[in-house]
Formats: sequence, C-alpha cells, structure tokens
Amino acid sequence: MSTTPEDRIRQRAYELWEREGCPVDRSEAHWRQAAQEINDEDSQTSPVSAKSPIRSRPRRQASEDRRNGPKAHALKAAEAAARQYGLALSDILETLSQEKKKGRRTS
Repeated sequence: MSTTPEDRIRQRAYELWEREGCPVDRSEAHWRQAAQEINDEDSQTSPVSAKSPIRSRPRRQASEDRRNGPKAHALKAAEAAARQYGLALSDILETLSQEKKKGRRTS
C-alpha cells in the first residue's frame, strides 16, 4: 500500500509536534516544516522529477483548523497525554470538565 505525500507530511508533522512536547500553537509551522522535509527527501531520491511541489498545507485542513481552533488542539493534547500516561482519554476529559466547573484553571 502506497502512502500519499499528504499522508507522509501529516505523519511527519505529528512526529515534529510530539518531539517538541505537543505545543498547542505550532501546527502550521510543523506542517510547513514537514512539507519541506518530505519535498526535500523526494527531490533527493528522484533528481529529475516531474512531480509538482507539495503544497504547504491542504486548504480544507487549514480551514478546519481555523474553524476548530483551540478546542481541536486541546483534544489532541489530551489524546497525547492519555497515550503518554497510559490513561483513558475519557478520564482526562472528565477531570478537565470537573476542574472547569470548579472554576480552576488547568494548565
């Protein structure tokens, strides 16, 4: 099964995001860096390539990021924390919800 360039970029951006400690506000930078790295790798493996350069970020996904905003990043961060600490995502989300009801800031 062959992966598309977009899938490779998505995976690389995720790896960059995890490597930097899952920051909330760096998704665009990670995507651009991943696209550049994948594009560089592809050009090295096939020096005379007829492929068009990889777009910096799919328009649809970029608009979804703007629409989802901080909530999407918060969910990704919660998922990463769940994996890192071996917890169920539902437990983390429930704790965050309880803290919010109490008026506590969770950061």
